Amino acid sequence: MPCGPPARKERRKKAMASPTETPPTKPDMRVIWKIATPDDLEKWNEYGAMLGSDLDKADGFSHSSNGEMVKKVASMFFKDRPDCVLLRMEPSTWPQKVVWTTDEPTDKAPPPDGSVLIHHLPDGCSHVFSKDPLPMTIVSETFPMPLKDGTHVFPEGC
Repeated sequence: MPCGPPARKERRKKAMASPTETPPTKPDMRVIWKIATPDDLEKWNEYGAMLGSDLDKADGFSHSSNGEMVKKVASMFFKDRPDCVLLRMEPSTWPQKVVWTTDEPTDKAPPPDGSVLIHHLPDGCSHVFSKDPLPMTIVSETFPMPLKDGTHVFPEGC
């Protein structure tokens, strides 16, 4: 029988995946998309920065996804919204340094140095963490998202 107080089990911290500045290609994240409501887009354009949707603010990051996943997101969360706008973004062209990782940051904290951290998931979702709102200049193109026979119409290449 050992002497002294019982030994504490040490919690092992999961090692964070090595962050990289190269966008992943599996799933392909070189272009990411965000669906915006007209009200959000109007506010963001007036402010000059992507302030986030109510869900983004509640979750502590900006929701976005690759072309394959954005279609699923549209059908799950915006299926009755023919007025939404699709925002196309290429993180490799952003003025801020962009770092990609497969792990969510501790406490969902954005990088303190002003860079952008993108937590990408295997299904094509991406969670964008930034200390400051991202400027609207990072949006390379916008597209309407009309409904045709109850399904959103997406631009070619999405």
